[in-house]
Amino acid sequence: SLKLVGILEKNGEKMALLEDKNKIGYIVTPNTRIGKFKVLNIGKDYITVQQEIINVYGKKEKIKKVLGLGKD
Repeated sequence: SLKLVGILEKNGEKMALLEDKNKIGYIVTPNTRIGKFKVLNIGKDYITVQQEIINVYGKKEKIKKVLGLGKD
């Protein structure tokens, strides 16, 4: 699982600071992949990620999650 810990903006480009369950930090931009997650977009106080899972029928499925600042 990932936790959003900060959002930065440099020259009009937004970057997000993420932390995984092992307390390892990542600086990401849209389209960055971390494990099974792909960053779709970065907002003012949230990011949207996409995760590919195998559903109960054995089919690949892409789900979207919104991670907010200060939330797990």
